[in-house]
Amino acid sequence: MGENMDNHSPSEVVVNAAEAAVEAIAVVEPAAHAPATAAPKAGGYVWDGIERSMVTAINGVDINAAGAADLQRLPGIGASRAQDIIAHREANGKFPNIYALANVPGIGEKLFRQITGLTLNAERSRYVLLNRMLGVPPASAPSLKMILEHLVAGSSAVGCLLSGTDGVPIGCTKGVREEAPRLAAVTTQLYRKTGRRLLFVLQEEVECLALPLGNPPRLLFAGENFFLIVVESSRRMTHREVRRLGNIFKEIRWILSRRAVVNAINLT
Repeated sequence: MGENMDNHSPSEVVVNAAEAAVEAIAVVEPAAHAPATAAPKAGGYVWDGIERSMVTAINGVDINAAGAADLQRLPGIGASRAQDIIAHREANGKFPNIYALANVPGIGEKLFRQITGLTLNAERSRYVLLNRMLGVPPASAPSLKMILEHLVAGSSAVGCLLSGTDGVPIGCTKGVREEAPRLAAVTTQLYRKTGRRLLFVLQEEVECLALPLGNPPRLLFAGENFFLIVVESSRRMTHREVRRLGNIFKEIRWILSRRAVVNAINLT
């Protein structure tokens, strides 16, 4: 965007929607099997596959405590596979970490990724990747509030907020706290109206909308169940900044998604 958005690759599209004064950018997301930037061991740290707090996995399903019904809420898990997980747990004891889920017969790398959002390579943990993008130590476990604060600190944004697709704020930074309910409601309504039109024009989903004439000007990153609304300052963001925000939002969506986890509390 701005002066750095003059040239676009074939995979990036800019559309001017005069009615809403919207620019739509198809933000290219990295392939599911490879993080945006490969995250090898950072300073020797490798995530152990255990959630220390469910604050960072609020929709997580603990495979050491879940019954068949809860397990079937996970993507790719039906009644038969849920029973396989329970049988393995009963025969071998609790899963020591999330990677041990791959020891269940029938759960290969592809299904494991579908259930957890992770690869089997612990050295490429999404938490390490996220922490590196946020500029915090690799072993950190930042809360959603801290993630949003660091997201803003690494850009020229004034503030940001996360909302559900119903327009209700989930979290926000200090810079937009008072305006959060209005911004969430207005921006998500605009996306619902404009997104459908842009999908028809572009023939692909739009992950980021820029509203340069809004009051205040803002960016909207759209996911299946969540929106990230970033309030811009007088200086419009560069393409690099927008990509960083988009990649962080991808990890936020993973954190908030329904996924299999191992909760430290249930290991004791």
